[in-house]
Amino acid sequence: MRKKGLLDKGETARHAKKENKCKSCLCDLLRDLEKGTLIRLAFLEDFFEADQEYRFVCFEDKTCCVTLIDPTDNNVFILDCNDLVVFEIVNVNGPAPAE
Repeated sequence: MRKKGLLDKGETARHAKKENKCKSCLCDLLRDLEKGTLIRLAFLEDFFEADQEYRFVCFEDKTCCVTLIDPTDNNVFILDCNDLVVFEIVNVNGPAPAE
């Protein structure tokens, strides 16, 4: 057991070792999402536009950070997956054919 206030090597106060803190179902889905997938997001603060697409780059399990790129201008966005309300995987091939 460590004393209160002491951090292990490489830890910061904000990202001290804890049990997996990326607990939302969206975090679980992002953990397994393929790099390069286009997604649309809704953020807790409604920061992102609903019709804006972002390219998924990576998910960092230690910090819950999701890295995205805006393909229109290549700006990079990093956000906490716990703050996402919803995301949509964009079907780049169009709708599935009717059976």
